[in-house]
Amino acid sequence: MNNTLILCDLDGTLIDSDKLNSYSYISAMEQLGFDVPLELKDNKRITEKEIRNCMSSLSEEDVLYIKKLKLNIFLENINMLRLNLKLLDEITKSGATICICTSSKIERAVSECKFFDINYDAIISSKKTKAELERIVNELAEKFGNFERIICYDDDEDVLNVATDCEFETILVKFGI
Repeated sequence: MNNTLILCDLDGTLIDSDKLNSYSYISAMEQLGFDVPLELKDNKRITEKEIRNCMSSLSEEDVLYIKKLKLNIFLENINMLRLNLKLLDEITKSGATICICTSSKIERAVSECKFFDINYDAIISSKKTKAELERIVNELAEKFGNFERIICYDDDEDVLNVATDCEFETILVKFGI
């Protein structure tokens, strides 16, 4: 029995989604009649936090409308995404327990996995702190058994530093490299 757990980031690691994510945010804001600041249009990876910082006059209701429309636009254009086939093949053939990690909405991550036929054992929505990561691994161990080896694949060096603090193996993945 393989006692390995793979924690694999989805967006930016397994799937090249940055461009579609940014396009979806910008398109949603424009469709709703907002003037999109240039610093957002020039940004490779737009986040809700950046939108709030650049457009501080937005109300909570505005942000919710933008996020809802952005998700719909993203899902309507999911066929534009590219998959990291080499990494997917590597983790699939490993025989390990695969946990897809995402900072996006679970609904979006599930749609991406379904579209690309990515098999996983679990999907989680947060892994930013040592306490969160340890809690998640403990929950997975309760479900799948103890893990002798834990490998974290991510494109975010901060996340990998947290995984290193947990004494997990880490692999920095930049899409297309």
